[in-house]
Amino acid sequence: MNRSPLQRIESLHVNGEQRPARQKNGLMTSGEKPSAPDSVAWCADDLQRISDTLELPISMGRADSSASDWTPIWVVVAGEHVFVRTWHRRTTGWYGRAVARRRARVLLSADIIDVSVTPVGDHDAAAIDTAYRYKYGLGAASMVTDESRASTLRLSRLDTAGSPDEG
Repeated sequence: MNRSPLQRIESLHVNGEQRPARQKNGLMTSGEKPSAPDSVAWCADDLQRISDTLELPISMGRADSSASDWTPIWVVVAGEHVFVRTWHRRTTGWYGRAVARRRARVLLSADIIDVSVTPVGDHDAAAIDTAYRYKYGLGAASMVTDESRASTLRLSRLDTAGSPDEG
């Protein structure tokens, strides 16, 4: 069932975690590659699932390494990259913690994925603005302002193969 981005999202629960319902959306194109040294390219399936979801739950964890609450955020795919913005740049909340820690976790369907967080500002703003407008329609107005463009973060999938946390 397709839902308009402006319609209320029906929440689902997977393994006790809350996640938003998915929506079908297209991908933007660009030839950029991930730049975080410990990152790996997003696979096409992950990019499509991210593009299909209206809100992506993100968690930065706490200073003591315990899990923090999931915060649903708007997310777009432009080329082979995943981008998020805040409508009001700040040093608090999910955005402030993500910028300070440079790492986060996202909940994609039932998968928890570790990501690096890289501030990119208004770099490639036109493509990212187009992705927001395409995906969120009229609701994207607050996400395509100069202030929100300056808050753009790229989320790069981290290579966790062989990590002691895996398995």
